[in-house]
Amino acid sequence: MTHRLSNNPIRATLIVNPRAGKSAEGSIKRAFNLFVDRGVDAEILFTNHRGHAEAIARTIALESLKAPEQQKAGQRFVVAVGGDGTYNEVANGLVNSPIPMGILPLGTTSVLARELMIPKDIEGAVKTILEGEVIDANLGFIDCMNNGNPVSRYFLLMAGVGFDGETVRLVDVDKKRLFGKLAYIISGIRYFALLRDAFIRARILGGNFLEGLPDSADNDGSVLECTNLIVGKGRYYGGSFTVTKDANIRDSSFYCFATKGKGRINLMKYLVGILFNRHRGLSDTRYFETSNIYLEGDAEIQIDGDYIGRLPAHLQTKTQCLRLIVNRLLRQPNN
Repeated sequence: MTHRLSNNPIRATLIVNPRAGKSAEGSIKRAFNLFVDRGVDAEILFTNHRGHAEAIARTIALESLKAPEQQKAGQRFVVAVGGDGTYNEVANGLVNSPIPMGILPLGTTSVLARELMIPKDIEGAVKTILEGEVIDANLGFIDCMNNGNPVSRYFLLMAGVGFDGETVRLVDVDKKRLFGKLAYIISGIRYFALLRDAFIRARILGGNFLEGLPDSADNDGSVLECTNLIVGKGRYYGGSFTVTKDANIRDSSFYCFATKGKGRINLMKYLVGILFNRHRGLSDTRYFETSNIYLEGDAEIQIDGDYIGRLPAHLQTKTQCLRLIVNRLLRQPNN
């Protein structure tokens, strides 16, 4: 289901990650002024620690329950300003509320902006937010462990298990702030040199294997053992790479890419395959659709570019749980 913002939305809250850097200050001010020029009562709230964006968004969501008549007219929305990590926090604060969420891409990585067809230029992004569609987005949801403690979170784009999760876990925060995407490459090279193959055992409920076959199957689902797994809720990965090209945030399914080979040579083969969009043609890979998957084994996990924990884990889709502002040209799901 799609909606439109009110012709005259009365209030917008920009939740800004200040770690976007000094160079972003001008862009933030420009965005604020553009909203005001369009008749929006805008405010800027800066975050000062991890989890703060989620806390701010949750407070706004709770406030909306006290004034539901405003939301019927689409008169308040939130804009997450930063990168994919900030978007994830704000989304987790706004889920299952009537408040629409838009994004302004200013962070280290903004894969979601590409996914939603949000322009990188400030003028184009603000215009898209105010003139775009509000969809009832379907998100991913994960339960896993972190230092022996259970963790649960929604995610918008993907979960990466194995090499992907370990690489993100090893990213140095200071290097990420200084070097952006290069910090992930440095971390990946570091882990490649010290490679320890992950072991993942996936039980896939109600799945449909599109390329390759599971190791076994019964009335309870399919079983697949693999070394790396990417669970896609969106088609893009790490920028412009389309690892799970059929995935769509409008859809209620995950599309998953798994590798079975071990060692550096196989890992390099998979990475090169992804680089040239030939990964799905490899004989020791699998590609499948599901909305419910249980994972066991020994592997680290990242969601939306941030480390979350390790196996065991349960991933499932949650339907129509976030009101998300997208470009009106955003493609419909395949099915």
